[in-house]
Amino acid sequence: MIRRGYRPSAVTFTCLVKGLCVEDRIDEALRLLEKMVKFQCQPTVMTCGTLISGLCRAGKTSVALRLHEDMAKGNGGFGVYCKPNVVTYGIIIDRLCKDGRIDEAKELFIEMKDRGILPDVIVYSALIHVLYYNKKWEAGKALLREMVHCGIKPNLVTFNVLIAALCSRGNVNDSRDLLKLMIQRGISPD
Repeated sequence: MIRRGYRPSAVTFTCLVKGLCVEDRIDEALRLLEKMVKFQCQPTVMTCGTLISGLCRAGKTSVALRLHEDMAKGNGGFGVYCKPNVVTYGIIIDRLCKDGRIDEAKELFIEMKDRGILPDVIVYSALIHVLYYNKKWEAGKALLREMVHCGIKPNLVTFNVLIAALCSRGNVNDSRDLLKLMIQRGISPD
């Protein structure tokens, strides 16, 4: 493409990054991001989100965090000057939760809210899940209340987390009531 005189767009680069990530060729995807910047094609939040997702899936959460920090601070260490959004925050928060890095996940959660980025059901569910899993019941309940107060409706994942937590505490009747509520809200149990 380049040899023929065509200049790849951010969309083209993003597709290539995604393909490399899907093939677990993460280091190549990182090099492609560098090449993109070298070609003076500014990576978009989609490009970075795709790469962050691939990095997290590959267990390179620390690299994903560095890319995210560069996006958030705008200092361009990776040559990136786009701002993170709810999706990029959500990807990293979810990975940090799965890695058991609760404090870092909570810090990122606070940071995103401080930046005016409203968490979505995915972000809330990831945090609620890790809090309940680590027996931090009150913190999990507080986060659930905050989520509902913000007008974010629990989804199937949220309900599953809540039901599992109630069952693990021996609250079978409460979990049954929650299952009924879930069905009343039109969410089919899996």
